[in-house]
Amino acid sequence: MVPAEPTRHEEILDAALRCFSEKGVGATTIADIRAACGASVGSIYHHFGDKDGIAGRVYLDVLRRYHASCLAALRKCGDGEGAVRTTVRHYADWVLRHRDAARMLVEARHSPQVNAAEPEIRAETRRFFEAAHGELRRFIERGELADLPPAVLTAVLVAPCSALAAEWIRSGKTSEARRQADLLADAAWKAVRPEPSKRRTG
Repeated sequence: MVPAEPTRHEEILDAALRCFSEKGVGATTIADIRAACGASVGSIYHHFGDKDGIAGRVYLDVLRRYHASCLAALRKCGDGEGAVRTTVRHYADWVLRHRDAARMLVEARHSPQVNAAEPEIRAETRRFFEAAHGELRRFIERGELADLPPAVLTAVLVAPCSALAAEWIRSGKTSEARRQADLLADAAWKAVRPEPSKRRTG
């Protein structure tokens, strides 16, 4: 199947993401985005309103891409330990494959330009946590993961990854990223594996 041509909306989002990664959200101008995508200023304002509108849309678009890829990886897991290690390692792999997008998630989360999209960001994050816990629930029910509250389980698996990724992005030191992710996956598994007496066999 031939991939669909990107729409003008998508072209503007992709160009804005490149600009935000290179210059930062605050320093990027509409003129920068227009030059990067070839769209007219009128077209940009028609699709997004202003730069804050673009920043919010870019952030949400990146967030949804990560969430979708993580859930897709989780759905392929066959056991609890694999699900835990996949969640952690996938975060690292995604960050290394999508540097511009990862930088946007880390550096623009609380920027004034993204603040207007806060309700949508919270709603999207809540949907992801619910969906992720739904995938993990099957392993909990089989006794392969500790039966922790959803917020706690998700935080143990995702929050440390986010903090580590932020350090990679800010420092630019990613040569040890996958090894560090493996160590973090070990720690996460130790934190959420069931007690031996509660593990089901057979």
